[in-house]
Amino acid sequence: MPEPLSPLHRRLCSRSNAVRVAARLTAAGEHVAVVATPEPLQPWRVVEVAEAASPSLRRLERCA
Repeated sequence: MPEPLSPLHRRLCSRSNAVRVAARLTAAGEHVAVVATPEPLQPWRVVEVAEAASPSLRRLERCA
């Protein structure tokens, strides 16, 4: 059975944290998207828009 996530890890893995990171990258001129992954240890990920088209990722929000 996997270990439960620490409070810090749970906060860093949150959707709200991914959106915050994406907003900072967007402000810096990057074109990124927040995507959901099938990985329980990294359920949300910020990727370049071109990478967000990967079939293993489901795009949820684009930060333009």
